[in-house]
Amino acid sequence: MNEEFWEYVKVNLSAKEYEELPRLIGCAPKRLAWLKSGSTEFALEEIQKLAQLLKRNPLDLIMEYLLGEGNISFKELRQLAAAQGYEIKLLAHAA
Repeated sequence: MNEEFWEYVKVNLSAKEYEELPRLIGCAPKRLAWLKSGSTEFALEEIQKLAQLLKRNPLDLIMEYLLGEGNISFKELRQLAAAQGYEIKLLAHAA
């Protein structure tokens, strides 16, 4: 569980937005509970909706809080970055 992230969400959303968070990001209340507990990870679409609510760049949330780390493919991350004018590359390191 990313306590720092959830504290950020609480502070930056209104009480009504926080209460309606499952509906606003398009998930069931049970899924939100799983996200909060860390037993599952965000999907890219949920991160994008959450970023919009928080008035943040989705890429920033992903990089700062490692949201969706196990769900977002490198291809999706590259496409998201490209849409914002960034390029992400993997660099090979010789042993």
